[in-house]
Amino acid sequence: VISVSDDRTVRVWLKRDTGQYWPSICHYMSAAASALFYRRETRQLFVGLDNGTISVYKLAEDYNRLNHVRDYLAHQARVTNIHFCFGL
Repeated sequence: VISVSDDRTVRVWLKRDTGQYWPSICHYMSAAASALFYRRETRQLFVGLDNGTISVYKLAEDYNRLNHVRDYLAHQARVTNIHFCFGL
C-alpha cells in the first residue's frame, strides 16, 4: 500500500506475516502531497503536490527506499490526479 497526505508524507506500507501493515518508508515532501500514481512494472512512483509539482521516484526492489528521479514544475496549483501513459 502506498499513501500520500496533507502532512507532506509519502508512506509505503508492507504487509507482514501477521497480516498487519507496517510502514516501510516515510518520506517528507516539500509541500502537501495531493495525488499519486504507481507503475508496478517499473516501480515508478509519481507524486503530485499542492504547489503544482509532480515528483517522480523509483521504489527500490526491497520496498525500503525511494530514489528521486526528477521533478516536473508544470502546474500553478494543486495536482489533483495523475495518469501515466507509457510510450507517448
